[in-house]
Amino acid sequence: HWSAQERALEAVLARGQRRGEIRTDVAARQLARLLVRTAAGIAVFARQGNSQELDATLVALVRR
Repeated sequence: HWSAQERALEAVLARGQRRGEIRTDVAARQLARLLVRTAAGIAVFARQGNSQELDATLVALVRR
């Protein structure tokens, strides 16, 4: 499941890199892996049952 998402995201990121829309100093595979693993971590965190804490954490991360 996660590996299929990673491959699909890698393809999208690589296309964006070729178009100059996404930085190229980091490989598309590495970016895809980071994003998929971050999403997996958020999913685990969300299952802990405190959605307000999750929301606050995500907002704090995005604002930095």
